[in-house]
Amino acid sequence: MPSNKQPINFLNYPLLKRFLKSSLYPRIFQWITVLVFGVIMVETLAGPASVGENFGSAATWVLWWPLIPFFFFLLGLRGLLEGLIDSCFKTQCFTHIVGSR
Repeated sequence: MPSNKQPINFLNYPLLKRFLKSSLYPRIFQWITVLVFGVIMVETLAGPASVGENFGSAATWVLWWPLIPFFFFLLGLRGLLEGLIDSCFKTQCFTHIVGSR
């Protein structure tokens, strides 16, 4: 049963719209990423030699590596589904699946 509900347009929120149209977006997220990556790199290279005491090694092995498959799954699944749907509507497979009426 289809719903006549309109999708949410986040640009209708003035504060969010102002942020997304400002020069801060997306630079703020890029700089946060550079800062976190830089801290991890400095701590890894200049920190203690013991892996258990080194924050950079712990952040890399304990946090980053378990999250990689999770993000690949989410982003890959989304890309796969978008590609299949897009190619289905652009080719004749849509008419084969649904049938011509």
